[in-house]
Amino acid sequence: MIRILFLLLLTGCSNYVPVYDPTGSTSKEFYDDLAECRFVAESQMSGFQYGYYEKQVISKCMENRGYSVLNPTK
Repeated sequence: MIRILFLLLLTGCSNYVPVYDPTGSTSKEFYDDLAECRFVAESQMSGFQYGYYEKQVISKCMENRGYSVLNPTK
């Protein structure tokens, strides 16, 4: 029961928004692309994996969509 509660809290805290340079980015649909990256990441990973790798996956996805992410995580 505690594990389930922990996983729900962990997945419910997805509020990471990468900082990007708009002049170095080719795409202009930032929030649409961010929502799509979150959806893809959540559908491909378990709750724990998503909570642990959220920043890395979203940053990489946004970079692949043409954004110049200034705070990428390793």
